[in-house]
Amino acid sequence: MVTKRAERLKKELDSVYEQKTCVDNELQSKIKELYALGETLHSNQTEVGKLRDEKSRLEDNLNTLLVTKRKYEQIVNDLGDQIKMEQNMVRAFKSELSSRDDDYERRQKMPQELESLRYVL
Repeated sequence: MVTKRAERLKKELDSVYEQKTCVDNELQSKIKELYALGETLHSNQTEVGKLRDEKSRLEDNLNTLLVTKRKYEQIVNDLGDQIKMEQNMVRAFKSELSSRDDDYERRQKMPQELESLRYVL
């Protein structure tokens, strides 16, 4: 009876040892998975940091471009105003020139008109 009990306890011990070995192996496997996940997490965090830096750099570049765009828009607006002002000056000059041409032509015709009036009188 003691022998049977000893054999049964030995079998139970072997079974428990086998279960412990399986659990140990599974635990080691899970530890390796966790370690790999930790490395992946660290790698991803590093990549996220790089992407944040890149995003910040691109935002700075975008802001610089927007400021530059506004400056050029102001320059274009100023040049447009200057062109309009100069066009108005050109129109005024042309009008004055046309008026002077008309006056000159009238003065050129005056001696002929006076001469023709002399003959009429």
